[in-house]
Amino acid sequence: MVAHFVANGSGEVAPDPLGRPRHVKITADATRGAYTLTETTLSPGRGAPPHVHAEHEEVFYVLDGHIAFVAGEDVLDARVGDVVLIPRGVEHAFDVVGDGDARYLCIFSPPITEQERASLVRQAAATRSNGT
Repeated sequence: MVAHFVANGSGEVAPDPLGRPRHVKITADATRGAYTLTETTLSPGRGAPPHVHAEHEEVFYVLDGHIAFVAGEDVLDARVGDVVLIPRGVEHAFDVVGDGDARYLCIFSPPITEQERASLVRQAAATRSNGT
């Protein structure tokens, strides 16, 4: 098969670094290591604490809801159809705001390695232990 097809509502379910489920729509293997594509739904007040990706860019495309981002010095208010690119090395965080869930696609390029995934888990644990 030349094309890669993933039906709506399907895709491998894999936890993010905080243990929350996300659907892996396109794997690193399918793109020959170029990127991965995930789809995630989070409820209000959920998001990601401040963290840094040393090895890849992260792109968010908001499908539903409202997500507030802080990236470096920038504060971004992303809604349906908005795209946010976080360059590698930039500290960032985000939270779902408003009354409803937010659903978004996320591209990691290149894909997250197991070493970086472990680093993100440590960053999240350090943030929780510091109370931030």
